[in-house]
Amino acid sequence: MKTLFRAMLFTIIIIFPGLPISAVTEEKEAFPSPDDFVELGIMPEMIYQETPIYPETALESGIEGTVWVQALVKSDGAVAMVRLLKTSGIESLDQSALAAAQKCKYKPGYAEKDKPVAAWVSYRVDFVLDKGKTKQEENPTDR
Repeated sequence: MKTLFRAMLFTIIIIFPGLPISAVTEEKEAFPSPDDFVELGIMPEMIYQETPIYPETALESGIEGTVWVQALVKSDGAVAMVRLLKTSGIESLDQSALAAAQKCKYKPGYAEKDKPVAAWVSYRVDFVLDKGKTKQEENPTDR
């Protein structure tokens, strides 16, 4: 009988978590999809740019390429997610560009003077064989 009671009590706790705890709600930031138009008075501005690592295999093979990246910049300037906008055709270059994009920091975009909002930015990353350096350039249409 004790085992049956414990099983029933456990089920009730899982189905009905404490009412006082469930009454507390957290406001979550709404993120636009990459295809949503977000009207901004001020565009997000990159303030810290992580340099992608030139993949060793691409470097040794003399492979160069350009990757277009999209990053979702939250209202606090942190990157929420990244996605590949256009591939270089070389997976290791694409992955390196995406990993670096996730670590970048921004001044957020503003819809109104005092209201920061989440917005997508696009930029390209060029992997050029000049001592393994990479170059990032913002998409001129994002300005």
